[in-house]
Amino acid sequence: MSGVTGADRIKSRHDFQQFVESYTLLISQFSGFCSAATSGSYNSDISKHDFGDIDLIVHINSSKTKRDLKKDLQLFFHALPDSVIVPFTSAKYAGKRSYNSGEIVSVRYFDTILGYSVQIDNIIALDAAEADFKQRFLDFPATKQGLILGLVKTATVETDPVVLFARIGIDIAVLDPNGLTCSNDLYVEHNQEYEFNLSSNELQLRKVTYMYSTYIQVSKDVVWRSRNMQDLAALLYQYNLNADFDTLLLQATANVHKSRSFKRIPGVFTSMVSVKSGEVGTNKGAEKLAALDKVNKFFTECT
Repeated sequence: MSGVTGADRIKSRHDFQQFVESYTLLISQFSGFCSAATSGSYNSDISKHDFGDIDLIVHINSSKTKRDLKKDLQLFFHALPDSVIVPFTSAKYAGKRSYNSGEIVSVRYFDTILGYSVQIDNIIALDAAEADFKQRFLDFPATKQGLILGLVKTATVETDPVVLFARIGIDIAVLDPNGLTCSNDLYVEHNQEYEFNLSSNELQLRKVTYMYSTYIQVSKDVVWRSRNMQDLAALLYQYNLNADFDTLLLQATANVHKSRSFKRIPGVFTSMVSVKSGEVGTNKGAEKLAALDKVNKFFTECT
């Protein structure tokens, strides 16, 4: 069974495509629908022939907030027959017909040609740029996503921010004319620094304020954002983002030097990469466990 819905696994790439085609005809009836595009391991691993669920980047044009739009999408699904949008059978969510979490609305969809139902995760995007960025980011395997996020989080620790700003084309004096407060003076209450952050939505530059002499965050203000993957490549210019996870980790041996990064990258990675209940005993679960071990071992040995 798969994920929150308890649905069947997708049995083949042929079935996967059939589900996507018939489901797209269904969801295209939702007001504002623009497109639906596959993402994840179906795209990134052509050797894979069965899947736990289907990840779709669903671009919907709407003036509503994403939160309200997702609620409307749930109502759309709930108005359809149980024979199409099937009630969940997972122990935790039995009887539910949709699951709303973060960027995603999950449903269990039945295809009449194939004769079985699968979980479809609708990953919502409100414009074409967001849809493209999401697809490119989510096409990275989960382990690669986690490592890249850790490298992004520590980019300004490892490299002078001025160098990074120049490479990306960020004019920080215009974006943040007040600059940073950073002092060893005991009478200064806070310290600040610039930090990049990556999600499936966008790449951000934040000005982070810490409690004095700690890394306890008091506030974080976004001063710049981008949905251009070229900006991510410019930020992580020391890395080949087209490389696989093991190669990226090897490249980190030459580029990560600060003790703060040695602690932070494994922390970020562990928060991003976990073995879900449906992945226990599977190749995907084993790959995640191996990656967790490699990251923790590498950065522990560096300290």
